[in-house]
Amino acid sequence: MIKTEVELRAFLGPALHSLAEEQRLTVLEVATSDVRRFEVVRDRVGVLRGRRLADLPPDTTAVNDTDSALLIRTAVGRTQIDEVVRNLYPDVTEFVAPDADLIEVLRGVVADDRLTRSYELVVVRRTPDGGVQLQGLPLFAAGAGQGETVHVTLRCLTDRLVLAVCATGEDGPRLLSLDATKLAPDTYQVIVELRRPGLVRFTGLPEEPRPTGDRWSDLVAGLPRRFPSARPHLICAVEVSGSEEQVAMRLHLLDGAIGAADDAIPGLQVSVIPYGSHEFRRGVRDAPVRPLAQEVEPAQARSLIRAQAALETGYVLAAQIECMLETLLMLVGEESAADSALLTVGDRPAFPPRANETEILPCPYRRDWEAALASYGGRALVAVCDRPTDAAEQVWHRLGRDLLVDLDGADIREVVAALALAPDRRPMPFPLIEMV
Repeated sequence: MIKTEVELRAFLGPALHSLAEEQRLTVLEVATSDVRRFEVVRDRVGVLRGRRLADLPPDTTAVNDTDSALLIRTAVGRTQIDEVVRNLYPDVTEFVAPDADLIEVLRGVVADDRLTRSYELVVVRRTPDGGVQLQGLPLFAAGAGQGETVHVTLRCLTDRLVLAVCATGEDGPRLLSLDATKLAPDTYQVIVELRRPGLVRFTGLPEEPRPTGDRWSDLVAGLPRRFPSARPHLICAVEVSGSEEQVAMRLHLLDGAIGAADDAIPGLQVSVIPYGSHEFRRGVRDAPVRPLAQEVEPAQARSLIRAQAALETGYVLAAQIECMLETLLMLVGEESAADSALLTVGDRPAFPPRANETEILPCPYRRDWEAALASYGGRALVAVCDRPTDAAEQVWHRLGRDLLVDLDGADIREVVAALALAPDRRPMPFPLIEMV
């Protein structure tokens, strides 16, 4: 590069690099008999883009359509075009660079630009309850320049990997590029290189990613809602105190729900927790809540449910929901909770941990149903209540966070779908990364 081109590059650099997003700059090159025009703009993702406009002939009547302009004189001496340029751009800044190759200099200045937004790779992560969440994996910070690299470990879950890069600023992320490649599901060590602002290259994959025609909205809409359960676990809690007819109806619904879940969810394991009421009569022992079945095959769980008898009603204002939930927490640890779902069938409210404004006596063990329920990190909370949903107590709306239906109107298929344990077979195109 000749000296004048080095100086020209130093002159153009600050002007171009300081452009704000969607701000334009016109660069005029005055040659012997005409004026070549170039436009440089920083686009909505912070990348400088340049294009050549129509030349400016000597007899032009064009109107100035830009707020700022630079005049680069590559021909020595004044020409008849000078008056036209000065009329159109009276405040133009001039630089003389005889014989300089302006196009190459502009290309170099654009390539030397630094990021005004940080770049992130769109990845998926598994939430504590097994859900799918899109998240940005930082690649390059604002201020990074061409040639910088970063090493990342990416896990591909399907035979097609989509690599979406976003440019993130104070106004949030904006999609920069969308590439895809075919490969086997596996874990890959990938080198990501910033070739220049606006261009990111991925190496270390079996095939080089290519631009894809996918629409971003379609990719996001097509994502599965949850990751497949490694060991799907359905926990069924059923109130077995009350009239024999009431209890029989609850057990019948539970039997049908487990059968339908067995058909829809491969590898399903079932636990059953029957619960009744606390006993406050003197001399009568309070029966603790214990599992009837713990991670057994669905057929075995159904057999045990069919043999379950109704318990004496006892205290009629509440049922041992709080003790059932404590038993639930003992059945599932934090790591396995994400592969489980709770289906509760019953009618009465829980015992409070201490005396309150209601007439219900507190739990003898001072157990708090709200705290226990908040500690459970399962995939879904589904509840079937004897009474209509608009008449159900608050605890039932919490137990039915994902679905609450009344016993008479319960649709078994709807109940099983709400458990979110059936595998969602839609592909996961974005890379998975373990993130805290």
